Amino acid sequence: MWDLDFQRLVPGVDYEIQLQSDKKPYAVGDSADLPLFKYVKPDVLQRPLWSAFIALLDNYEAAAGQAERVTRQEEQENARFLSEVFKNPCMKYAHRYLVKKGKAPANETQFKNQLLELWFGLYRRVVENDSSGFEHVFVGESKNGKIVGLHNWIQMYKEECTGNLNYLGYIKPRRHGGGYQSSYNHEQLITIQFEWGGEIKPESSSFIGVSPAFEFALYTMCFLLGQEKSLVQVGSYMIEVTAYNMKHRGKNYIGTSFPAATDKMTPDQGATVIQSKMRGRLASRKNLADVRDQKKQVQAATKIQARSRGRKSRKQT
Repeated sequence: MWDLDFQRLVPGVDYEIQLQSDKKPYAVGDSADLPLFKYVKPDVLQRPLWSAFIALLDNYEAAAGQAERVTRQEEQENARFLSEVFKNPCMKYAHRYLVKKGKAPANETQFKNQLLELWFGLYRRVVENDSSGFEHVFVGESKNGKIVGLHNWIQMYKEECTGNLNYLGYIKPRRHGGGYQSSYNHEQLITIQFEWGGEIKPESSSFIGVSPAFEFALYTMCFLLGQEKSLVQVGSYMIEVTAYNMKHRGKNYIGTSFPAATDKMTPDQGATVIQSKMRGRLASRKNLADVRDQKKQVQAATKIQARSRGRKSRKQT
């Protein structure tokens, strides 16, 4: 799916971030004098998929506990966004995969209706109809004085541009097989701390530069497969996607979904490591056996030579 995200941006070309100083999640204070985003090319956000996504970001009340009212225009914006998402090969791949696993209807219209309910259907987080999966994951909410959700880089960028979001520093994640890339300002999965609307989120992970269709498809697939934690290889990153279910009035909705770098391994990777260790042990045993055989051969040859020298000595005598 990562390879199918043809609209993913190129770091250093389409955009650039400034990670600056790292910090611990519990550390207070601002460790970043500069904004997180140095620039994003304006024309990127004007593409049909991206503009359809951005149109959704102002459709929600930030405070959980304040009921949402969905207008006809907002319904049309939801439909337009889904239409653009389904033009993307990421969602086409996710749909085929889910159909194969028996987790989604083969009919595209029926699948779109399923996604409309999963992502945009309103449910109760504090009061009736005050939240949805899309709002929580992509827009962000404030609940009991804390920021919840907000795992989308476009929303972060837009909010930073308006002065509503203050980047406070990045948090180094544990990562299997190595650390940050040679140029960490080209990272496309980051864990950061930020202030939003006067409240601080100590730790939040997000992709950077990916298209909205990629995230929407990935989170949908992980959620519908029914696993709260999914280990996924995404490009050069090993990540764990969290996808929690929110059940309301007998229906299932997306409660949250987000990525995080991890040092865990998939079953296939674990099997590869075990096989590699076993091959190493077998090779060591073989080498040890070869050494023993060689030692025995040397000892046998030495005995033969000693006997031969003894015979020659006796003859001479």
